[in-house]
Amino acid sequence: MEFVGRTQNVELDREGPAQKRLKVIKDGFEKGDAAQNPTRIQPLAEMFNVHKAIRRNLESLRRTISDVSVSSTAQLYGGILARIGYLKSMMDRHCRSEESVLCPALMVKLEESKKESYPSAKDYIRVLNSKHKDMEEYFDQVTEALRTLQKEIGSPKKSETDLERTIRDLKQEKLSQLVGCVYVHLDEEEKVLLPLFNDIFSEAEQGKLLVGMLAVIFATPVLTWTVRALSKGERIGFLGLIEKYSTEDQLAEIASSIAHDLSASEWSALCNVLPAFEKAAKIKSNPLVEITHINKAIRIELADLLKFTKHLDPFDDAQLKCLAVRFAFLEKMLTYRVAGEVQVLKKELEQRLSEGKTNVSELPERDDPTEARKTLVALQEKLRAMLASGQAVDDGRGVEKILLLRMLETFAKGVTKYMDDEETKIFPLIEKHFSVEDQDQLVRKAMAMIPGAFLADLILWCLDALSLDEQERLLRNVLRYSPEAEFGNIAVAIARAVQTGEKSRRQWEELCLRVPQLQTQSKGVA
Repeated sequence: MEFVGRTQNVELDREGPAQKRLKVIKDGFEKGDAAQNPTRIQPLAEMFNVHKAIRRNLESLRRTISDVSVSSTAQLYGGILARIGYLKSMMDRHCRSEESVLCPALMVKLEESKKESYPSAKDYIRVLNSKHKDMEEYFDQVTEALRTLQKEIGSPKKSETDLERTIRDLKQEKLSQLVGCVYVHLDEEEKVLLPLFNDIFSEAEQGKLLVGMLAVIFATPVLTWTVRALSKGERIGFLGLIEKYSTEDQLAEIASSIAHDLSASEWSALCNVLPAFEKAAKIKSNPLVEITHINKAIRIELADLLKFTKHLDPFDDAQLKCLAVRFAFLEKMLTYRVAGEVQVLKKELEQRLSEGKTNVSELPERDDPTEARKTLVALQEKLRAMLASGQAVDDGRGVEKILLLRMLETFAKGVTKYMDDEETKIFPLIEKHFSVEDQDQLVRKAMAMIPGAFLADLILWCLDALSLDEQERLLRNVLRYSPEAEFGNIAVAIARAVQTGEKSRRQWEELCLRVPQLQTQSKGVA
């Protein structure tokens, strides 16, 4: 169904009690402060930038669903489900910020007011909040219809006529109800709440509420999602008001989120106009987290290797070869990681300590990482020897497996202690003696020790060990400092892993929503 305007063919409480209260409220504002001061700055009007992002994403989703047909693939449905799930999560977070910050403040102000129209306004706010639940139900209905279609593709029990009927119901009923409900709700919030804001809140109060809504922890992703949907001019106006009314801590939280979300060029352009954002972002930034993400992946790999080796069939050459490949990758990766620490982090920390008043002896003694590497090399030699020995009838390989496991346990213990010492002894010193900007440069130099050809494989390997939020942050860090071609290689590597089934397509769709450059630079591989 095509929509001309926002609410065509939608009859949701048009002439009900809520609509009658809306008329009373609007009539009551005609002589209010907002009517007398139409050009007054209205910071809370910027809250509706979130509505712009919602409308744009919902319209894009509607266009995609309008192209669904009986020949649509399960892959297409998977992508749509990821998009609608992401949009629903952003809607939920936005609604929660309204209910937890804006509405309580609004109700307090209304209680204090003596104007006759305000009792009706309080009732109407309750009605608007109840519509949040309605929207959630419509989202769930569309989601369920899409899942049903995805399951029914190729089913011998479903004819083409059955599929056409289900698709028609999705487009003309469920999708229509969702789009209509959301658009009516957004329109009514803007018609009712904006004049109400201007009538009872001062400019400063509006500014504080705007920032309060966007700075709460569950609303921060909505802010970055909204910023991506705005034009350059809209973005500057929106963030300029946020800068004006934020506390130092609030601005730091908001700026650090946006810094990780925008590309390097977009962030630079923003900071040229709003330099306070660059300074604020550094307060919350933690460049070293990029290394801890790699360390996390190493710990998970070591645990998995121990488990794999414990249950290894020593007479299965395929298992031995698989283990050899994993050991070889781990050796290469650790070689570059240790080089980054020894030749960059440790070297520059020693130099900084010697330049200052702190004695170099503050640098803790640590185990020599080359010993762990020697153990890993010995592990690979033992595997090669086991493969060359042939599948003897005696238990020779069984004994070798026991020795192999003991060597691996020793290696894992040493590497884990090395990483623990790095994070608990070295990183605190770096944070103490280097500014955030200098820390960022250190990490860039350390990461530069990894050849570009291997970096894509390393990032892909790390992603499996990280949560979706950690994956997003790691990719955005890489996007921020890497040449475009290098990030393009990473995007293509991830897309190919999706294509071959090594990485979840649903997770890929979600990552592309969070980091759109993945899709634009993967050249349509996935």
